[in-house]
Amino acid sequence: MIENDKYFLENELPDLVAGNSIIKPKSTMMLNNMHIVKRIAIVAQDKRKNELIEWSFQNRDVLSRHEIIAAGYAGDVLEGTLNTPVQKLMPETLGGYQEMGKMIANGEVDMIIFLWDARKTQPHENDIKTLFRLAEENNIVIACNKPSAEVMLHSSFLNEVSCKVKEAV
Repeated sequence: MIENDKYFLENELPDLVAGNSIIKPKSTMMLNNMHIVKRIAIVAQDKRKNELIEWSFQNRDVLSRHEIIAAGYAGDVLEGTLNTPVQKLMPETLGGYQEMGKMIANGEVDMIIFLWDARKTQPHENDIKTLFRLAEENNIVIACNKPSAEVMLHSSFLNEVSCKVKEAV
């Protein structure tokens, strides 16, 4: 147990050194009760907004314990449904996908929930493919429908401390 838990609750977690690597914690945690906060990006395309309202309401207890990132109207929906602040990005088609892609590349997203209709051609299909590629390259888990989102929200992944390892300079 770390002697001064309060310091770590009020300040950024320290870098950890392991051999020639510096380990930078990606998630914050409350050391007294070990509550881990994940950064969950949520995207719901227009025809899936009603599903988003229903699904987020059913999972509000779990979702409200984490940092939620959402593009466009989904951010407003989630903020109202969860009754908690949401980091809102631009609408998907006006740069929200690019903002989210940058966050993924910078290690600022732990998981993605993407409610979409894969059977239909999407107007911004290249942006969506880019998000999926970035998530895959950065080992970010993605749920593409409500059942896979349920599995992710109730898995042990939400209780794991994630670390990003960088080579020491």
